[in-house]
Amino acid sequence: MFFNKKKGPETPQVRAVYYIGLPGFNQNSACDLIKENDLLIIRQVKPQAQASMSLSQIQSIDVIPENDFMTRYQHTNAAAPKDQSGFWKMYMVINYMGSDGQQKMIAFWVSNLEISKLNKFVAAVQENSPVQNLVL
Repeated sequence: MFFNKKKGPETPQVRAVYYIGLPGFNQNSACDLIKENDLLIIRQVKPQAQASMSLSQIQSIDVIPENDFMTRYQHTNAAAPKDQSGFWKMYMVINYMGSDGQQKMIAFWVSNLEISKLNKFVAAVQENSPVQNLVL
């Protein structure tokens, strides 16, 4: 009766911490990333701000450990965490073509406890992306 209501398909989304790449967003603030039709919507929780892009603008999405992110994108060597609490960060880097025709990137991080949610979200965003044909 009341408990057998069928839900429609869930909108793929994940909460991550914004790191770099969006003017007007606060670094290390929580953001909801939502895939809605052919858009990626990024909503900063507090203070409220929003950005969106077409999924066709996305060239690649990398999910990498903090040390790899710092070396590849920030050109620094991040020391491994000293405490053995089991907490570590994974970074999601979205490489995309900006509306001005320039290649850009946005980075977010999640704790290792949220990595499975992040991987499901990335898979949902990439599921209908065209096959890249590289000419060598």
